Amino acid sequence: MLSQCTFDIRNHYSNPYIENENLDLELEYLFFERGVSLVCLERYEEAMNELDYLVNKKLNDKDTRYYRGVALLNLGYQEEACQDFKIAANAGDEYSE
Repeated sequence: MLSQCTFDIRNHYSNPYIENENLDLELEYLFFERGVSLVCLERYEEAMNELDYLVNKKLNDKDTRYYRGVALLNLGYQEEACQDFKIAANAGDEYSE
């Protein structure tokens, strides 16, 4: 399911899908990297804590939604995962289509 476990967060600093301009980007960087790493380690419940934080902070970019969708799907939340994959696909994520 997961096609890659490497990601360059530097693209997020000028991401048009970030809705909240009052982000602490260094902190968000850490949450994103931990979330992706935990998904890659198949520690989905822990990954959800990190990725939920970003979604709640309005960091609704395609990559956060994709990895949260992977975690949700593996936790058995298919409907919620599909919602995240749809958001990621609408934002241009080719793996979510």
